[in-house]
Amino acid sequence: MIISSRVEEGNPCDKTLAVPMVKKCIEVLNKAPEEVAADRGFYSSENEREILRLNVEHVAIPKPGKKSEKRLKHEHQHWFKRLIRWRSGGEATIGLLKRKYGFDVCLFHGENTGIWINLSIFSYNVTRLAKLMVQTC
Repeated sequence: MIISSRVEEGNPCDKTLAVPMVKKCIEVLNKAPEEVAADRGFYSSENEREILRLNVEHVAIPKPGKKSEKRLKHEHQHWFKRLIRWRSGGEATIGLLKRKYGFDVCLFHGENTGIWINLSIFSYNVTRLAKLMVQTC
């Protein structure tokens, strides 16, 4: 399920979005997620520290570039690898949203882009819920 979305002006740096996204999840879910996974574009040591301060148990954001031995050891932990693999599934969801739910071609432009995106997400979530309901019956 996609619980939150936001259309940004321009093309902001991913590093500036990591902590606000986690805070938004806490606001929507009324509790901190146990784990957070993101790609290396979101990495900064400050982002990791701040997300951990929000009572998130595990934060898996790979560090780009050369890594120290300590960092390599951190990124080779089982939970870290598991979360990075899980994040790959999120990339597959983005591909599905593009192919099947209209993320690839937006028919609303300017200030209305958010409406198109949210309608696409709503359609995806309804389909996902229906599939989950069928599985439990």
